Amino acid sequence: MRLSKRIGFALMGALLLYGLFFAVQTLRPRQLALTFPVDVQPGDVVLMRSHTWRAEIVRVIDGVSYRDGFSHVGLVHARRPDGHWDIVHAVPGKDGTVRREAWPDIARGGGISEAVIYRAYITQDIREKLFALQADAARRAVPFDGSFDHHDASTFYCTELVTTLYNQAGHPIVSEAVLDKRAIFPGHLARSIHLRRVGTTRDLPRT
Repeated sequence: MRLSKRIGFALMGALLLYGLFFAVQTLRPRQLALTFPVDVQPGDVVLMRSHTWRAEIVRVIDGVSYRDGFSHVGLVHARRPDGHWDIVHAVPGKDGTVRREAWPDIARGGGISEAVIYRAYITQDIREKLFALQADAARRAVPFDGSFDHHDASTFYCTELVTTLYNQAGHPIVSEAVLDKRAIFPGHLARSIHLRRVGTTRDLPRT
């Protein structure tokens, strides 16, 4: 009985310590990643790192460490007259949809502390198809896929949007083994041999 109590107290202590660590990490101020590297291109994959409780859940399920995990992903679309880039991404939530939004708005709204840019080296024809697919998904405001079923193309969660649009454009960016999974996480993209890391906002001055 005493052993069971000790084990119980140890587990409670571990949970309290983890909760304290998570609270400190999520609540402490951070600079936002508001500016992209200068060589960003339409179609680039943007893996985002934030420090909210939702982001932590994604990292835990994805099986990656706190410092290494990504919580959201989108696609670079087009540059605005003010110099900022529009991103097409699937916004979670009850009324979530695929949207085209300016990067600074996404970074501020999601508390994004870093964005890492990955690139698939594609032909101009593929890039144009991908661009049109992104624009169409945002125009139709495709609903967010709250069931996280990668095999249902009528709704999209963030990673599903990216992998599906690349597939439809004719250039898969993850393996068949990954596509066979029910759900695909940002970490699958970061580890994909079909994408190359080309830059990060961490190397830039924050604004």
